Amino acid sequence: MANFDLFYNRIFKWEDGTGSGYGNDPDDVGNYDSHGKLIGTKHGVAAKTLETWLGRDITVADMMALTKATAMEIMKKWFWDKMDADNNQAIAEFCVNWYWGSGFGTAAAWINGVLHKYFGYPFDSYSWTNTVARLNAVDQGKLYDHLYAENVIFYNQLATNNPLLNKYLQGWLNRIKDFYTANQHYIIEAGAGGAAIVALSFGVFF
Repeated sequence: MANFDLFYNRIFKWEDGTGSGYGNDPDDVGNYDSHGKLIGTKHGVAAKTLETWLGRDITVADMMALTKATAMEIMKKWFWDKMDADNNQAIAEFCVNWYWGSGFGTAAAWINGVLHKYFGYPFDSYSWTNTVARLNAVDQGKLYDHLYAENVIFYNQLATNNPLLNKYLQGWLNRIKDFYTANQHYIIEAGAGGAAIVALSFGVFF
């Protein structure tokens, strides 16, 4: 059974470090609200996400006032629970982290790319139900390794396509390596070979 607190504590470590959790780097698109105003992020919550959560325009003061408890609530309700990520810790964390950082459309496309490239499935990023069935049907150890490798490629491509993002690259790579190495034992415990080792049951994205 996957544990949300383990996931959030890991992601919180990378979002906040030893600081307050607030950042307003103008090169980070997540720091801007829907009007293009630089608001910043806190505890990993982007400006547009907080706007939607509060249902109104927000200010820097609103972001600064965001508590870790509320950030955890947003993460659990809108990301973890929406994916029903309650099964294998390793696969759940990797997929939710990709969704959290890149949006569902991007994460779904790359995850489906892994299934197509390495396991021969037709590319299908439109039916998440089909994606879940395919994730369950493949060797979990190989899937985990390929998800990690493709995530590395993804971040390198981001930095190559936009040199302003180069300053974030090493941090991104360190973060996904942390996820990968910390959770490998869940794959080993489940048994790395065989079909449908874990019943991933991701819910509906929004």
